[in-house]
Amino acid sequence: MKCSFSHPLRCSILCLGLIFVCVASPAQKAPTPPEKPINLDKELEAQVSPDRAASYYHYSLSKWYEDNGDLPEALSQMQAALRYNPNSPAVHLELAALLEKSGNNREALENAEEAARLDPEDPDPHWFLAKIYFRNQNGGVAQAIQELEKLKVLTPQDEHVYYALGGAYFEQNQPEKAIEAFEMFQSLASYGDNGYREIAKYYDRTGNEDKAIEYLNKGLKVEPDSAESLAMLALIYSKQNKNKEAVPVYRKLLEVTGGNPNVSRDLADALVNTNENGEALKLLDELVKNPALAADLGIQTLRGKALFGLRKFPEATQAFQSILEAQPDALEARFLLGRVYEETGRYTEAAKVMTYLLDKGTGEEARSNRFVFQQHLAADYLEMGNYEKAIGLYQDMAKVDPKRTGPELIQAYRVSKQFDKALSLGKDLSEKNPGDLEIGTLYARALADAGKPREGAEVLAKLLQANPDNIELYVNLSQIYLQDKRYSDAEKILRQAENKSPDNIEIYVNLSQVYLQDKRFADAEQMLLLAENKSPDKEDNERLKIRLASVYEKQNDFDRAESIAKEILQADPQNAEALNYIGYMLADRGIRLEEAVNYVKEALAIEPQNGAYLDSLGWAFFKLNDLANAEKYLLEAGEIVRNDPTIEEHLGDLYFKTGNLQKARDFWTKSVNIGTEQDDVQKVRQKLDALEDTLRKQKTGK
Repeated sequence: MKCSFSHPLRCSILCLGLIFVCVASPAQKAPTPPEKPINLDKELEAQVSPDRAASYYHYSLSKWYEDNGDLPEALSQMQAALRYNPNSPAVHLELAALLEKSGNNREALENAEEAARLDPEDPDPHWFLAKIYFRNQNGGVAQAIQELEKLKVLTPQDEHVYYALGGAYFEQNQPEKAIEAFEMFQSLASYGDNGYREIAKYYDRTGNEDKAIEYLNKGLKVEPDSAESLAMLALIYSKQNKNKEAVPVYRKLLEVTGGNPNVSRDLADALVNTNENGEALKLLDELVKNPALAADLGIQTLRGKALFGLRKFPEATQAFQSILEAQPDALEARFLLGRVYEETGRYTEAAKVMTYLLDKGTGEEARSNRFVFQQHLAADYLEMGNYEKAIGLYQDMAKVDPKRTGPELIQAYRVSKQFDKALSLGKDLSEKNPGDLEIGTLYARALADAGKPREGAEVLAKLLQANPDNIELYVNLSQIYLQDKRYSDAEKILRQAENKSPDNIEIYVNLSQVYLQDKRFADAEQMLLLAENKSPDKEDNERLKIRLASVYEKQNDFDRAESIAKEILQADPQNAEALNYIGYMLADRGIRLEEAVNYVKEALAIEPQNGAYLDSLGWAFFKLNDLANAEKYLLEAGEIVRNDPTIEEHLGDLYFKTGNLQKARDFWTKSVNIGTEQDDVQKVRQKLDALEDTLRKQKTGK
């Protein structure tokens, strides 16, 4: 720069480009600048002879006054410095800066323009002009861009110019030029990922999240520890429900931020959504140790979710109940409490929760989730055997959204054995939605349940032709074949599914079911062991072991079956299903009955309203000949789970033993009418037939 002395303004002006993107102003056409008015004071001012020493003296005084906060005197002294050296671009620029500080932008612009005229090679005046123009709400961005474009020519390797240009072009709604400028910034900058991140922000604002992710990943290759880019990338993944992708990003962000509690919470949220509940719970337990976060209901709710995912139902129940004590209108916590009740077989209590949410829930959150609450309430009624209420609710929902609720209504008709209605609705919806796999599958299963398995198989076979990679269709078709005792066809279709998805454990579970019913016990065992080897999931493996125990039980290898269940309990002493399994198996065999009662009581301590477990306890007392307790628990089970053929059979056995033959006949008749497993139905029918003979003989006296 051609001037008599240097000034410290240059460095500060060079950084101005980095703040341009933070200033928003509407893009308008720049007005025609008015002719400069005549400054009479300036025109009449006494002329002085150029004197560089005097100029430097006043310049120094100006800087001293500025440093001491006396802006008027600093301005006066810089004006004096300019009078003694009117052709100094540096003094013009320093004066422009002081004028701008005092709010006199017009004269500040004049002096900056003069500095640029006096030293065309100096970039500093253009930086200053760009800054002033950018703050001008009347088309200033366009003028700022003109100055920045001049800077591109003067300093083509200065990355700050391109960064400022990128922000300015975005303000002018010229994204192509903005992206080009930011790309150029990144090619020149030897540090940071700011340019890529600004491009990502643009794409995120405009809804192109995939492009935003692309540029954030570009930036993280340049700056792997960029906390802002990591946070933005993780947030976008979370918005897209790509929690598996979000988890490693949050882990990295947690490392970069030194264990920031907010990041820990977000990581825990993503982990819960990917079913990595163990790691999530560890993070959340650490967070609640912080007194400032211990009462945070969001963290407490997330912790409850993690416990729920780990099937730690008593702890989850306690977590959600504590939240509701502190905030009774916490809808999510109340809904999740209802979900715990559903998972533990406490459908009556779950139904009360869902009813409360429908009746008491207010606000947008409750309205937007009303359909979900209705679905759960109807499903709870269905599980309780209260078919009339379930169907009535589904019918009301179908009036609002028939396509969404239709499949659930077909299922309700099917479960309640109203096959005419199930088939009529299934056929109607299938014709209206010929490609809908859910509707087609339920219609096919209803046909099979109604005694038309071949027609049901034809429906699924047609769907398979159009969707040859859909594994669920293969599995459902195998179930229809199994229902029709077409064991070889069921095996064949599942082997076809295996060829397409060899790691899908449900295929092997269903193959084991086919082999079990066909009494190919060794093959059934082999399939379950294969499924267990393919599954890394602890919960899945426990479920598979229970099935394996059932295979051994069917072969009367009771010791081995019990050993498998105890193996589960050794790893997970709170596994209620395994506890109940051992208790019921012992009770059914009539051995170690006190031990059987204790096992089932332990299961009920974990899931106190589970109807199946209450049935097991009643059955154990029945075998102990404690008929009062047997009646108590069997009736309680029947209240929680209505229309269960096993509970109805057990009640029939109880009343037969007490001599109440009419009640025995009523319960056995109901068991036969609602039963679906033909072998079990036949067993009860034989007892019923024998009872009918007895009653007939009593009546006739023969």
